[in-house]
Amino acid sequence: MDVRRTQRTSKGPRTGRIIDVLMHRLSQGRRLRARAFTATAPVGRLPDAAVFGIVSVVEALVPFLMFCGDVHGKAEEAIGWYCSIFDDARVVGIDRYGPGEHDPEGTVRTAVFEIGGHRVMAIDSAAAHQFTFTPAISLWVECSSPEEIERVSTALADGGSMLMPLGDYGFSKQFCWVADRYGVTWQLNLAQ
Repeated sequence: MDVRRTQRTSKGPRTGRIIDVLMHRLSQGRRLRARAFTATAPVGRLPDAAVFGIVSVVEALVPFLMFCGDVHGKAEEAIGWYCSIFDDARVVGIDRYGPGEHDPEGTVRTAVFEIGGHRVMAIDSAAAHQFTFTPAISLWVECSSPEEIERVSTALADGGSMLMPLGDYGFSKQFCWVADRYGVTWQLNLAQ
């Protein structure tokens, strides 16, 4: 497989040159470091792009919360609540639907907020979906002190439910799993 040819897509000629340089370095057995991958190759061999993840370098991985069904129209309320619970949280921006648009006026088209410097996105969706939030996906939060994990877990459980109460589970001295009042699940862990 000629990796250099497969890389030249709609990204333009600059990307092709960058990939050519990277592939040349790999072919010489040099180690490369980039935002989301590290790769090495034996001298004289070009790596399979899929193995080393060269085809797509991830810029960011951002949780995306869709408020639908029973919690449709609650995205902005939830964001405000989350920002009141976490010390280092803020709303980055909210874009709302206007009159006559796809979803009800004033509901969240897209929103971005941060918790501890980590971005989270959210939307409201009035469409009929066959799903809602599930504990199969949760937000993991490392808390810095026993007081913080106690405060945050108590706040998130208000109107929700404790899936695993705060305790020592062997893998952590203090851990809990909470489903909040909107159905979003959080795993809170005391950082070691």
